[in-house]
Amino acid sequence: MVKLYTTTTCPRCQVLKGKFKEGHIPYEEVNIEEDFVARAKLIENDIYQVPALEINGQIKQGEVEELLQFIQ
Repeated sequence: MVKLYTTTTCPRCQVLKGKFKEGHIPYEEVNIEEDFVARAKLIENDIYQVPALEINGQIKQGEVEELLQFIQ
């Protein structure tokens, strides 16, 4: 399953969640404002912005279109 790292105020996160719902792509949302372990995991992987995706242990960050390509 895809993990989507987000914050409550991230507009790109909202767009990406909408794309996942449109495409019936199952995902687990992790809000890094609430989950400090998840936030630390992103920082350990040199990721400092959301949205970020984790698939099969690989974490990627980028623009919405880039991240959508990562799941295909």
